[in-house]
Amino acid sequence: MKINFYSSKLWKEIRLKIISEDKNCAVCQTTEELDVHHKIKYKNNGLNTRENLITLSDILQPLK
Repeated sequence: MKINFYSSKLWKEIRLKIISEDKNCAVCQTTEELDVHHKIKYKNNGLNTRENLITLSDILQPLK
């Protein structure tokens, strides 16, 4: 059975760490509905490094 990376304990830990460091959306500065996204998509071999991760508000979802 293939495990979805975004459901993994590792991703949840990375996500919480990045959000706690950033504290707000990199685009609109809101603190609501935050999530972490890859600048270079994970499926396109984007890494889970700090440099490749960005905190964005899900309010901006249509813009992503």
